[in-house]
Amino acid sequence: MNKVMMMMMMMMQSNILLRSAASEMERWSGRVALVTGGSAGIGAAIVRRLAGHGLKVVACGRRVDKIQVNVTELG
Repeated sequence: MNKVMMMMMMMMQSNILLRSAASEMERWSGRVALVTGGSAGIGAAIVRRLAGHGLKVVACGRRVDKIQVNVTELG
């Protein structure tokens, strides 16, 4: 197989994985998630991702001001 075909197959596989992960997240919609370290970095990214999938997110962190900024960004 040439490189282009291999790249296309990899893209198709990753797209399938992303779609199945998104449908898997639907079952958590409306549930509550507790995220520690939610004020910055990976914790804040997890908060945004979970909220984007319809979860109610409780974020804990040392920097309350940063959590408040994240809340206003999420709406």
